[in-house]
Amino acid sequence: MRIVSILMAGTAIAMAAPAIAQETAPAMQGAESGEAAIIVTAQKREQNIQDVPVAITVVSADQLASVGGSQLQDLTKVSSSLTITQGGDLNNNVIVMRGVGTSAFSVGIEQSVLVMVDGVANGLPGQGFNDLDDIERVEVLRGPQSTLFGKSASAGVISITTKAPSKTFTGSAEVLVTDDDEQRYSASISGPITSTLGFRINGSVGRFDGNVRELQSDTMVNGRDSENIRAKLHFEPSSDFDATLIGYYNKTRTDCCSFVTIERTPGVTSSFGTPSSVSLAGITPGKDNFAVRIDPFQTADSESYGGSLAMNVALGSHTLTQIFAMAHYNSQDLSDFDGAFGPGFGQPNGLTQGGDFKGDTLSHELRLTSPSGNPLQYVVGTYYSRNNNQRTFVRPGPIANANWAGRTTSETVAVFGQADWEIMQGTKLIAGLRWNNEDISFRYQRFNSNGGNPPFATGGSTSDSVITGKFGIQQDLADDVMAFATYSRGYKGQGYDLTSSFVRPTHPASRPIQPETADAYEIGLRSSFLDRRVTLNLTGFWTDYSNFQSQTLEPGLGGSFILANVGSLR
Repeated sequence: MRIVSILMAGTAIAMAAPAIAQETAPAMQGAESGEAAIIVTAQKREQNIQDVPVAITVVSADQLASVGGSQLQDLTKVSSSLTITQGGDLNNNVIVMRGVGTSAFSVGIEQSVLVMVDGVANGLPGQGFNDLDDIERVEVLRGPQSTLFGKSASAGVISITTKAPSKTFTGSAEVLVTDDDEQRYSASISGPITSTLGFRINGSVGRFDGNVRELQSDTMVNGRDSENIRAKLHFEPSSDFDATLIGYYNKTRTDCCSFVTIERTPGVTSSFGTPSSVSLAGITPGKDNFAVRIDPFQTADSESYGGSLAMNVALGSHTLTQIFAMAHYNSQDLSDFDGAFGPGFGQPNGLTQGGDFKGDTLSHELRLTSPSGNPLQYVVGTYYSRNNNQRTFVRPGPIANANWAGRTTSETVAVFGQADWEIMQGTKLIAGLRWNNEDISFRYQRFNSNGGNPPFATGGSTSDSVITGKFGIQQDLADDVMAFATYSRGYKGQGYDLTSSFVRPTHPASRPIQPETADAYEIGLRSSFLDRRVTLNLTGFWTDYSNFQSQTLEPGLGGSFILANVGSLR
């Protein structure tokens, strides 16, 4: 794919225009060489990446633009340990870190990799896949991060920071066009309103028709359209207090994913009862095939909106931070379940399925951060969140039919803290703990009979408390050379597997799957040479997963897939 990008930017200083006091923290300058240091917040404080005992990949806005990046999936082009698999709708996308992730059809199951935007955890399944707009940087944290980031970070964290209001009036516009006819238009404006108040607004529109041709209608599919807007207000009346208010809206429409035929099994003359002469008419199976015949089109429309308020207050030499956030997400999807064109399963268009999803989340974090530069540095805090997810689903027809509605609710309370203590010159001990309590519940109603199982309604609830932690040692070996060794435990909570396989009240989904834990051991080296112009960072890791949560085939349910604990993984 070739990319043509046009960037226009301007800066203006209005007559007597005041400037706000602060924007996103710039890269700090090296004390000796003048080379800029990369600043990250992987430990919930600003630090030089070379001083942080965590495996991190930092992606700048320029790096993302160089690969035509506009979506979360594009991070895989610049972070080799990250894989993102696209599903039929955003709720079914899967994030995999170091080869580990969660693939589940249920609305009640969380990811193993947490996506955060401006310090706020995305607690809804599809919410983390909004477009990457107006990005300052992205931090990809590999390995369990549950001590500081909570129960949805058992495999890692993707932390996205968007640009802050600027000190002077600025504006920019960008047009991106690719040779496969993807188009993206974005613009932003920023500046001061008063001497203590600044703003930033950005918006974008993306259009991509797709890369697969549906022959029956002569239409391109596997495309994506999106519209996004984000607004920020930053208020800083003094050096002891600042507040940032953020609001956003996103709308996305996809017609993905239609799977092409790579190989035709010898002797097979039909697909779900449709003769191959019909379903494969005009299609030559092979690796270069980009044509399908399906009905109806795969579609998924999603909408999300929300906001957050972050405040920082100086308490002596410490900083008290609170972040309050609310978000709503909804989607509607329709898919061609049999993946073929023509009648089948007693239906004129074959086996089709789809439904609605709605989710609401509320969260609040309060933390106290000690000043940097002391022998003892620490952060302590509390966290609360509440998620409410609802799903309706219909698969009509006399065969393999389904018609159900499900709802899950989770409420989480946590207390956490982490400290590093320099016990002697160049030697630090690291210790952190998190207590997490979660209450979850579900309601499920099946409206149709299936395989002799009558309609039913059921529900349940459970709770779980756990302590996770991180311990380690960090040693300075020389100027700009640091080594570390750490142990950390990751945790992913219980969940109910609400899917079409839930065909009777005694189904395994009526009982929660058990929590998944990860015990990770890491050693690493962080080093800079030649006056900090050459960087060599190495990390080795070993992770043991227990009660690993995964989709598995259940023979007792007619070969249906269910989510279950499948044992250990390393």
